[in-house]
Amino acid sequence: MEAQHNKSFADVLHILLHSPQKLLLFLLFAGACGVIIGAGLVALAYAMPKVLGLRPVAMKLESQEGGILLESTVGNKDVYHIVVNPQEGWQPTHISVKKGQIVEFVAQGRINIDLRGVVDATALRQKFEDAHPELKNKDATTTPEQAYTPEQWSQLHLLHPWVGPNGGNVQDSAFPSRTQYKIMPKENFGALVGALLDRETAERIRVQSCGPPPAPQFQCAFLVGDKHRMDVDGTGYLWLNINDVVDPHDPDLFYEDNLGFFQVLVTVER
Repeated sequence: MEAQHNKSFADVLHILLHSPQKLLLFLLFAGACGVIIGAGLVALAYAMPKVLGLRPVAMKLESQEGGILLESTVGNKDVYHIVVNPQEGWQPTHISVKKGQIVEFVAQGRINIDLRGVVDATALRQKFEDAHPELKNKDATTTPEQAYTPEQWSQLHLLHPWVGPNGGNVQDSAFPSRTQYKIMPKENFGALVGALLDRETAERIRVQSCGPPPAPQFQCAFLVGDKHRMDVDGTGYLWLNINDVVDPHDPDLFYEDNLGFFQVLVTVER
């Protein structure tokens, strides 16, 4: 009996192109599979929010105004799950509140506001590792970091470490005068902050000052951190941001080198 050989993709393609009937059957089969898969995805997208008790309000991942917002209702409370991107500046939550309501925030996640510091530390660690080529041998029983000196460990320490929603109590030692241009100068770098504004969305909030010039910080901003409860004393829409330097000429300048994200659970009593 003649041995059977597996056909390559080129062989299959040749057969399909030279057999109209087989090509038609293949296209019909592929089309049917596409319809079945598409219908399954649509059904899943429709059913999952209901199963989880969530109603998608806005789901966008963009460079200009990204974020994920999911809404559910528990008793007399509306619950929202939001992802805050530290590179975006002020981000809309699409959550409308009015005077007298109680809003609670619970946040988690980690961010870093110094991309260059992370890159430099990684490059330095690579340099330290390259100094021990003998440890790349499969029979090596130790690692390069076991040979680091205290000074090398100190050099690998990030000036601006990864922080949670409460931010990090690190001063800008390079240019201390920038501190006055943080959204909330007295609060930690990288802390989660919020504001109540009169508009739901905007192409870009250029951080109009709530206080006297020249500092553009939001004196009407409030600290959210990892947990915050507030009694709303006005009417408007909630916006979120991280506490970083806002340059008067280019508000995006010091946000472009941020990394990570925060997840925020917002509960609004009706």
